[in-house]
Amino acid sequence: MSAAEPAFVVETGDDPWPVTLRLAAHLREVADSTAAVSAGFPEDAHTIALCSDRDARSLTLSIERGRVALAETPPADASLELTISYTNPLDVSRHRVVRRSAGQLPLERLVQSLLLPLERPWTELAGAFWAMHRQAPHMPETLRVTAADGETSEFGNSAGATRLEITGPAAELAGLFRGRSLLTTALVRQTLCARGTWESINAMNAACQREGLGR
Repeated sequence: MSAAEPAFVVETGDDPWPVTLRLAAHLREVADSTAAVSAGFPEDAHTIALCSDRDARSLTLSIERGRVALAETPPADASLELTISYTNPLDVSRHRVVRRSAGQLPLERLVQSLLLPLERPWTELAGAFWAMHRQAPHMPETLRVTAADGETSEFGNSAGATRLEITGPAAELAGLFRGRSLLTTALVRQTLCARGTWESINAMNAACQREGLGR
């Protein structure tokens, strides 16, 4: 399988909820990161109910070989039911099995592997973020990011007229470039520091929101 070919495709409906977009973005990241997980996909379709641990919301996760589909309707007869924390940002690692059909342990293990949080270096996340959002309105021509340990990555035109510099702990930078936080929120909480125009900072905020929704 080539690096450009995902392990499986992820589908959503025509007008998905924000939480559906966030979950789809996570699943696409999983699909792009490993081909091994697809080996456990069943040949026949199975449906999994993902129920909110706080309210009545429920998603249907349909799985079959090479395909995962998300819908905002509860399944009539799910093979597996999990509760999940529909937080924003979505924390897919917080889930638990509440009901399973007989003989569905392999499916349960597959679903749990799909929901595991991915560990990727902030530099890789920053590069993917820049490639996706650099053409957005008012994004800086140069983005320079420095972690607390001194590791630095710079993107764009080093001689650009507009420049945004962001510094902070690696974990905070990773969260920012995953779309799990906004730059202004991190600045208020003093978990990150930034130097640049408010126009660039606001453009980063908008890009983080799109990233968090998988857009």
